[in-house]
Amino acid sequence: MPSATASTVRLLSPRDTLNARYRFREFRFGFAGIEKSAVSSHSLSVDWTHAITRRVRMAIGAGPRVTGDAFGPELSASVETTLKSLALSLAYARTQTTVIGVDGAVDMNNVTATVAWAPSRSLHMRMTPSFFRNAVAGQQADVYMLAIAVTRPISNYLAIDVSFDGGVQRGNFVTSLAGQRIARQS
Repeated sequence: MPSATASTVRLLSPRDTLNARYRFREFRFGFAGIEKSAVSSHSLSVDWTHAITRRVRMAIGAGPRVTGDAFGPELSASVETTLKSLALSLAYARTQTTVIGVDGAVDMNNVTATVAWAPSRSLHMRMTPSFFRNAVAGQQADVYMLAIAVTRPISNYLAIDVSFDGGVQRGNFVTSLAGQRIARQS
């Protein structure tokens, strides 16, 4: 999937930043190296980032997207805060992506929360639940994911990292499998 992005950033004040971004993506679909179809996507968005306090920051972005002949919104929003040993963030995005086995760009809505905690200098924990709603041609697939990681440095150059990454999908884009639940863990 070839893509290119051009952006310009303007510092409006010590607490506010404006970013104008153009993004080109070409979605190609096929099987075994034979291209079946392709569609180009162009989006223009304006993102505003504001430091509410020294520890709390929010960002909002929006703009139009044209994929083939279809017009749609490109949206994003996030808020994050950092406390002494705790970092919290919540983000939303609406964009397009590709899905294996689907001929065409898929509309995706995503909400992700992250909690990162460092109870000591030698122990770091992170938990990230996510929800994705993917839709194309009147079909919908919801994906619920959870990632958990614990990291403990044991020297300046070595750390132990234990992680879990799992998810479940309800609905899919393969008509013969509609209504089945798909689970994944790693």
